[in-house]
Amino acid sequence: QIDTTFDVADARARGGAAMRDAIARICDEARSAVAAGKPLVVLSDRAMSESRIAVPSLLATGAVHQSLVKDKERTKVGLLVDTADAKEVHDFATLVGYGADGVCPYVAFDAIAAMAERDGVQPSTAMTKYQKAVSFGILKVMSKMGISTVQSYKGAQIFEAVGLGEEVVDTCFTGSTSRLKGVGFDVLMEDALRFHEAAYPEGSREPDYLNFGDYHWRDGGEAHYNTPAAMVALQLAARTNAREAYDDYSKLINEANSRVTIRGLLKIGNDGLLPEVPLEEV
Repeated sequence: QIDTTFDVADARARGGAAMRDAIARICDEARSAVAAGKPLVVLSDRAMSESRIAVPSLLATGAVHQSLVKDKERTKVGLLVDTADAKEVHDFATLVGYGADGVCPYVAFDAIAAMAERDGVQPSTAMTKYQKAVSFGILKVMSKMGISTVQSYKGAQIFEAVGLGEEVVDTCFTGSTSRLKGVGFDVLMEDALRFHEAAYPEGSREPDYLNFGDYHWRDGGEAHYNTPAAMVALQLAARTNAREAYDDYSKLINEANSRVTIRGLLKIGNDGLLPEVPLEEV
């Protein structure tokens, strides 16, 4: 078993460099385990605590998988991931797609067991349903890619990275396409620290049980294309045929477009870098 956590103080002091070093150490330990003839390597973040922060499981899994592939040792060992950050289908799909042979989402299991006991349901029944739902979800992802076996899907890296810089892709997702480039380990470290501080707040403050609005709009959460303000403006424009209300709706949608879509990052301007095309030729 390889511990994928590292010291929080080091993370705060050195930022992305601390995460890069932690990933390098995890890869070294995995190579040592293979050299020692171990049949399985378990990447675990159960040591995470107030003083320990975890490398995101997908980064650790991808880096170890790629490291062993480069050393031509990957087929000699099974790679299991024991992690707190796998919850939904996409989490499992990417972990398997980047080399995991198995995933144990222990925090998801604990949460499901607690909810089942609260609602008078057998925890084992609830967890079995969760496992089936995740399995069917992975099969759906595979089927959309025309893949019929997990063996063909595992480690195939049939994903395109959006917003990840070259250093992250080269280290953890070697060969994956990342047309837009993007953030490096420094920004990923900032995100990891933000989540850690929410779970282990300083002083006597209670942990933040945050709803980041991944699925539904939440004030201060993830940006969405459709917002309550935009829906109010649209309904008002439709019911009253008011041009002003429609203009408000258009403005809100255009602002949201710049935050949630790739095309919203593009600007059309006359900067002189490219020759203008005569209108008659269009």
